Amino acid sequence: MQSEIFYSILPLRTAFMDSFMHLLTESYLILIPLLILYFAYKKDKSVIPLIVAILLTVSVVTIIKTVVAEPRPCDVLLELYPDGCTDTGYSFPSRHTAIVFSVLPFFVGNVFYFIVYGLYALFVALTRVYFGLHYPTDIIAGMIFGYLIGYFCIKHKEKIDSIFNIY
Repeated sequence: MQSEIFYSILPLRTAFMDSFMHLLTESYLILIPLLILYFAYKKDKSVIPLIVAILLTVSVVTIIKTVVAEPRPCDVLLELYPDGCTDTGYSFPSRHTAIVFSVLPFFVGNVFYFIVYGLYALFVALTRVYFGLHYPTDIIAGMIFGYLIGYFCIKHKEKIDSIFNIY
C-alpha cells in the first residue's frame, strides 16, 4: 500500500524539482548549526538541551534503524528506481525527519516560529518520500521520535544544564 505513493510521485519528478528537493533535504545541515549559534548568541539556556536533543535523536534513531533493518523503498522498488538508492543504510525511521523535528519543541513558546519551523520540518520530511528514501511510516515515526526527544530535553533543561554545568 505504501509503495503506491511512489508510483504517484514519479510523474512529478523533474530535474528542477530534484535539485530543489535535494537542497531542501540537506538544508538542515546548515540551518540547525545556525540555530544553535543563534541560541548561544542570545545566551538562551536552551542551547545545551538543544544540542543534547539532536545528539540523542541521532543516537536513538540510528540504533532503531540498525535493529529494525528495513530496506529503503528505492532498494525494494527497483522498477521505479533501477539505479537503487543514493543513500546507504536502512529506512525506518527517517533520521533526517527525526533530527529536524527534535528542534521543533524548542519553539513552542513562539507560535510564529513554531509554525514556520514546523512547516520547514514537514517539507524536509516529505523530501525523503519524494526521493524514495523513506516510506510515509518512516517519516511519521521520525516526526514522533524526534519531537518526543526534543520535548523530553526541553522539559528537563535544568537537569541537562546542571549535568554540563554551563550556566
